Amino acid sequence: MTQPSTKPPSYDIEEILTRLPDLTQLFERDGHTPKKFGGGWFVRCPFHEDGSPSCHIHNERGKFHCYGCGAKGDAIDYYQKTRDLSFQDTLVELAHIAGVGPTCDTSQPVTRASKSAAPPTVVAPLIGPALEKWQAACQSLLADGAEIERIAAWRGIEPGAVAFAAARGLIGSYPYWGVTREAFLVEMPTSDSGMLPVSVHVRLAPGSKGNEASEKKASWRYDPPGCGAWPWVVGDLATARHIFVVEGQWDALALISMMGWHVVFPPTIAVAGLRGAASVQKLLAHPINPEAYIFAIADADAAGEKWFEEKGLLAMLGDRLRKRQRLHAFWPNSPGSDLNDMVKSGSFTRNHMLALLLPRLPTAKASRPPGLTFVQWCRRHRTDPAPLGAAAAHILSDRSRPKGRRPPIVWVRHWDKTGVPPDLLTALNDALHAFRTHPGA
Repeated sequence: MTQPSTKPPSYDIEEILTRLPDLTQLFERDGHTPKKFGGGWFVRCPFHEDGSPSCHIHNERGKFHCYGCGAKGDAIDYYQKTRDLSFQDTLVELAHIAGVGPTCDTSQPVTRASKSAAPPTVVAPLIGPALEKWQAACQSLLADGAEIERIAAWRGIEPGAVAFAAARGLIGSYPYWGVTREAFLVEMPTSDSGMLPVSVHVRLAPGSKGNEASEKKASWRYDPPGCGAWPWVVGDLATARHIFVVEGQWDALALISMMGWHVVFPPTIAVAGLRGAASVQKLLAHPINPEAYIFAIADADAAGEKWFEEKGLLAMLGDRLRKRQRLHAFWPNSPGSDLNDMVKSGSFTRNHMLALLLPRLPTAKASRPPGLTFVQWCRRHRTDPAPLGAAAAHILSDRSRPKGRRPPIVWVRHWDKTGVPPDLLTALNDALHAFRTHPGA
């Protein structure tokens, strides 16, 4: 008599991993409490006595890695190790959670794909009490309206931009040498495209403790030291369609403030503020979308000029793109000025930035009815709901508006010259963008 087959069922591992809940949810099912911080989630590691969250979870990649004990893997590794199950039994349980049944062909053995490479070695990862200290610094700044106003007035940016960065864990009021100081988070990319906090970049004001020798220039320290000059990144360089590279954290924050991205940060945008010459090479260690448009804004000084050398930043960034013509560079006309200086003085506004960007961005190919101009397009949309309808109505009522078929930069300069209110200016630029992308709509 033939015995029935006892061969275990075969499962599609990739399908199970795809259909499972996020890795943070699997941790939560077991009573853990992941906390969002920087570019990922952190949780107290279930594989060792963890005094504070040191296990990093990257939901998009479905990976975890503990920087305390070294445990790492995906949902299968987590479930198998926490329950001491065999690999086959782990698949059966996870398949049930994911709602996946066994494959029809049970003749093939169950195999695992090769694991990804380990994350880069970190000199001083920001974990445990150091990470908690930084989180408290961000919360302290976020709760201190007067300090936010002071920083905003000093740098010439919107208070909301400072609060935006503090809420994302990127800037804080950090206690250092007994004094509370402005500080920025330092993060580095991991092998799974996550972001790992590694240090804090602390600003020592001129003449303050630790910087007594200088009465005019601030100095900076890393706490803990040894991390290197990693760029200050807002957004995801690996997926962003438009990447802006500037020469410092304050410049990056000024750009975000000027463009209004602190109100709603577009998922297609990423901003990288470099930290000196060493930061250029480290920027290239990040995964960068090869299809992105990159806009580099340099300072008008000797360091800024080096960006444009044959082996400088622009050449290296251009090599990362599939089309080098997607790389554009700008720099101030005034010697010694940088983007933050110009934003603070009002000599460079959102309108100026859009005048530089719009001609360099692609326009969707669409048939334009003969003779249809921007003004004629506005007549079609003046009864639309606000803000588009309000923008169209304003353009039609503006007797000094540009005449005929004019390029976008002419409209942008006209609105800057006439000084329209910020809310209306945003609507006007949105209307111009809608016309350029869908001129026949």
